[in-house]
Amino acid sequence: SKPLENMILTTHDHILTFSIISLLIGSVFYFNSIITGKLKTILLIEPFLSFILMFASMWIMKYLDNSFVILMIISAIATYLCWYVMIIISIYELLKKY
Repeated sequence: SKPLENMILTTHDHILTFSIISLLIGSVFYFNSIITGKLKTILLIEPFLSFILMFASMWIMKYLDNSFVILMIISAIATYLCWYVMIIISIYELLKKY
């Protein structure tokens, strides 16, 4: 089990890194024309919400209840799935134009 200082440092580093990754992937994905409307909005916002849940569940597991590991796994899968979908669609559209 990590001490409090390591938990804070790990959370801080990962939230900053995940935010930058989401911003970069989302910035490219925002300009695609294949996906529009609510689906595009969901794909752009969902990674931010999921990684907040992911790190909240990490803290809850540490200090309250280990069963929140399920929420952590689901939110991590959702984050990465959205990133992969946005990357694949962006690359597909880029290659389709040439």
